[in-house]
Amino acid sequence: MLRSTRLATGAGRLHAWVSPGPAGPDPPSVVLVHGVVSSRYLLPTAHRLAPAFRVLVPDLPGFGASPRPGRPLDVGGLAEALDGAMGAWGARCPTVVGHSIGAEVVVELARRRPGAVGRAVLVGPTGDPRVRRVLGLWWRWWANAPGEPLAFHRLALAEARSVGPGRMWRTMQLALDDPMTPKLEGLGLPTLLVRGEHDRVAPQRWLEQLADMVPQSELAVIPGAAHTVVHHAPIQLARLVSRFAGVDGR
Repeated sequence: MLRSTRLATGAGRLHAWVSPGPAGPDPPSVVLVHGVVSSRYLLPTAHRLAPAFRVLVPDLPGFGASPRPGRPLDVGGLAEALDGAMGAWGARCPTVVGHSIGAEVVVELARRRPGAVGRAVLVGPTGDPRVRRVLGLWWRWWANAPGEPLAFHRLALAEARSVGPGRMWRTMQLALDDPMTPKLEGLGLPTLLVRGEHDRVAPQRWLEQLADMVPQSELAVIPGAAHTVVHHAPIQLARLVSRFAGVDGR
């Protein structure tokens, strides 16, 4: 149901996976935003959302099959590229799902362009102010790694080789240098916060802190899952997203 395409944006012709959604006028839209690897690990969730939504899953600049700028983009640059992809695709106030650093990109876009995001779903969001350097973020990831399935590790290793460790490292540091919490004040956006029960990258206390900061928020925990619930718990996550968006995802 998902097909590969290219979207003409100010950041170049970005690669994306898209699906037309259910038949009928003006079906609801959902956008999925990746972290420091390409969009491929989001596809299990995207496939399960496709019967009920128009779906957009872009590769942001520097990742996957999209063009690679000379230097890694910061969160603001990634948000601009996401905005361009959504505009080229014709998204109108979609539900936007950001995973890991992708969650920070979603918050930045909502801050910059009020009305561009209808609802935000922040899954395993990074940005915890207790982590200031990349080594700390890497440590959390390695502590989390035993909870991820082998299939994901194989995919992540292939993606890391493609993206390059330097670009991944620099992207993470740029995100750490751009705190997310000040952007949440007055966000005024319905927000669903999601984590896996065993997610060591986005611990429970961090999501509870975010929930306290965002007035229109709710928090959900997927039992038995780790950080990449978008890959290994797609049925549960798709149900949460569908319910939050007011759509029957079955």
